[in-house]
Amino acid sequence: MDWLMVGSLATVTQAAIFLVAAAFAYRQLKEVARSRSGDSLSRVLDQLTDPPLKEQIAWVLSKDFPREGREKRADSDRMNQVSYAYNRVGLFVRHKLIPKQIVLDMWCMEIVNCWDRLRPFIERQRKERNFQGFQNQFEELYKLACDYKSPYYPQPREHKYVGSPH
Repeated sequence: MDWLMVGSLATVTQAAIFLVAAAFAYRQLKEVARSRSGDSLSRVLDQLTDPPLKEQIAWVLSKDFPREGREKRADSDRMNQVSYAYNRVGLFVRHKLIPKQIVLDMWCMEIVNCWDRLRPFIERQRKERNFQGFQNQFEELYKLACDYKSPYYPQPREHKYVGSPH
């Protein structure tokens, strides 16, 4: 056996070991990503089911919600709490830290209805802050929810995102 053959066998063996190691590393990275997604989803579930926030969401969707321009400072704080919560969820969905399908299965109509109620407030905040990106992840989440076809329940109305009037 000559040294060229030995060198070739060593190279082939190293390549095979590298491929096996790469396959294991890939599987570990997928598992880490799955675990991270699970942790993020758990945080979102905790946040959106937290009783104080659930009360704020229920208030936004209730008949007690103030008409545009008639809200008090305390009302603005409550609206901010809800919009910031959905903005964080939208950020997690945008960066694929939580599965979009699960978020929309659980909160599709709540997202649409909260955005419908909070939209004038958010647009006014965008003008006051001179920042058009204010709560943009919430708006993106709303667009996804408008286009979502739920396999579990029909949407009670045809709702399409029409964009901002400004």
